[in-house]
Amino acid sequence: MNKYVKGLVSIIITTHNRKEMLAKAIESVLNQTYKNLECIVVDDASTDGTREYITEYINNNRICYYYIPKNESKGGNYARNVGLENASGDVIAFLDDDDEWLSTKIEKQLLKLSEENQFVYCGRIFGTGIEFYKLYEEDIKNCKYKEGDLSKEVLVHVIGVTSTIMVKHQLIDKVGNFDEDLKAWQEYDLCIRLLQNTKAAIVRENLVLYRMQIEDKNRNTNNIDKWIESTKLIEKKYKELFKHLGVMDCFRRKLYKYIDGYNRAKNAKNVFLKRKYWFLIVLNPGVLMIAVIKKLCSNSGL
Repeated sequence: MNKYVKGLVSIIITTHNRKEMLAKAIESVLNQTYKNLECIVVDDASTDGTREYITEYINNNRICYYYIPKNESKGGNYARNVGLENASGDVIAFLDDDDEWLSTKIEKQLLKLSEENQFVYCGRIFGTGIEFYKLYEEDIKNCKYKEGDLSKEVLVHVIGVTSTIMVKHQLIDKVGNFDEDLKAWQEYDLCIRLLQNTKAAIVRENLVLYRMQIEDKNRNTNNIDKWIESTKLIEKKYKELFKHLGVMDCFRRKLYKYIDGYNRAKNAKNVFLKRKYWFLIVLNPGVLMIAVIKKLCSNSGL
């Protein structure tokens, strides 16, 4: 039997002024079919009455609650690291405060976790609104969602977002916590380091309800300036690793980056940057070729 099936799993939720969605995130943790959990909520200087809103959870010892005062606040990655420092479990899973999990998420991921595969991810169902209006699901059974040795693949594109991944605590201790200098792509940075040191497994099911808060200007996903700054830091940080990518993988990497930039610029309503990333795709022959191949493969179901 997988030794992790009965072990303690630490769930880390960081939050800032999202009390209604936070309550839904917490309930999705407490409703997991796997019960040996500790739910750690790190409140990054909320001013909307979050603590009062979840007092019942705190008083009944259903969650461990840590509050970061405004004068000590250093951003989301610092808050996640506070959670990690207070986590007791052998296994760590992260949940963003505006997302939710299906009830079997932890149970199914634990069955995939092993000494060889210390990193497990799953797919997402995309939606909007507090009541979660479903938009579409990831085609998680598509062969583009890979497992095994992803040490090079992770250099090309993001593999798993914060709410979808589960990882052994000792592996995070080995590679280091979240980089507090990054204001975006924080899970990408962590996954690059993790996947240089372990193989990955995947649960080919969409077990995360992922909210797309396009109208929220404060959401990191919609902050194009923070994203540009973070991509530059990551380029510099992993310069030597990127050098070992082949030509096609370099084009794939550029395409992923440009598409992500285009979507973020679109959400931020930045017309100039939206056009810039569009032209970077269509005016780069190699990138355009990869985009066409990707589209053809998508249409054929590959």
